[in-house]
Amino acid sequence: MAKKKSEQVKAIPENGLLFKIAETVGHIAGEISVAKDNAAEAASNVVEAVKEKVQKIIAKKKPVVKKAAPKKIVKAAKKAVKKVAKKAVKVVKKKAAVKAVKKAAKKV
Repeated sequence: MAKKKSEQVKAIPENGLLFKIAETVGHIAGEISVAKDNAAEAASNVVEAVKEKVQKIIAKKKPVVKKAAPKKIVKAAKKAVKKVAKKAVKVVKKKAAVKAVKKAAKKV
C-alpha cells in the first residue's frame, strides 16, 4: 500500500517576522476603524450644527414687530380731535356769553 502524505499546517512562530507584521497590521486596522467612526460622528455633528444655525438665521430674519399706525390715519385722528375740541370750546363760549348777557339783564 501507498503511504498517504499528511500535510501539516505549519504554525507561525510568535517571535517570527510574519507574526510581528500581522500584529502590526491588525493594530493599524483597529486604529483606522476607530478614526473612521470618530470622523463619521464628527461629520454628522457638523451637519446638525449647520442645520441649527440656518434655522436660527431664518428665525432672526422674520422678527415680529408691531407696526405703527400709518401717518394718514394719525393725521385724520388728530384733525377729528381738534374739530371736536373746537366745537366744545364754541359751545362753552356761547354758554358763557349767554350767562354774561343774562347777568347784565338782571342788573338792569
